[in-house]
Amino acid sequence: MDDPEKTPLFFANKVIHKFVDNLLGMDIDAKQCQAIRVVFRRCQGQWVGVHAGDPVHIGLLIKLIQAWGKTQKPQETPDA
Repeated sequence: MDDPEKTPLFFANKVIHKFVDNLLGMDIDAKQCQAIRVVFRRCQGQWVGVHAGDPVHIGLLIKLIQAWGKTQKPQETPDA
């Protein structure tokens, strides 16, 4: 059975990974994912709200991920 302590982290990481992939087309490592989780909570974001589909919390997470994406170096694409 899932460890109750790790289930919320698993959900948060999964959501962040999917949003980063869908919004930015990038990968994110565990340390960066943790930073987004911390900032989200400090900005009064609630993972329960994200899970419930609350547009306020989802909107906050999207804004944070977009801001994070602007700080990242562009990925180099191989010449086709």
